Amino acid sequence: MDVAADNAIKQRRAELNLTQQEAARRADVSLATWRRFENTAADIGALDGFRTDNLQGFARALKLSLAALRRLAGAEPGDESEVGEGERPVVVDRQTVDLVRLFNKSFTGDPLTPADAMALSTT
Repeated sequence: MDVAADNAIKQRRAELNLTQQEAARRADVSLATWRRFENTAADIGALDGFRTDNLQGFARALKLSLAALRRLAGAEPGDESEVGEGERPVVVDRQTVDLVRLFNKSFTGDPLTPADAMALSTT
């Protein structure tokens, strides 16, 4: 099946030869979250519905900067506001990323989000 010409996110994923499942794993999000991202990416303001760490994961999986992801997804040019008013950016250290990957490899369901992995690691 050909990738729809009007969906730049799907095109980018296809260029990288990634399945939706592999892209979701690389972004450390669930498959459902990745699909919602891909299917709504062309809508105005679609990225507003995702947490900052999810956006960073999407960009990482697609090998893009966050600004390039916003442009590709159709966000307004020059709209570089990654963080809402009063919010601080999410900083994830290497240990947390490794822990999320360990949980994702061990988990048989949808991959865990970084927030889920952190909640599990502190219990």
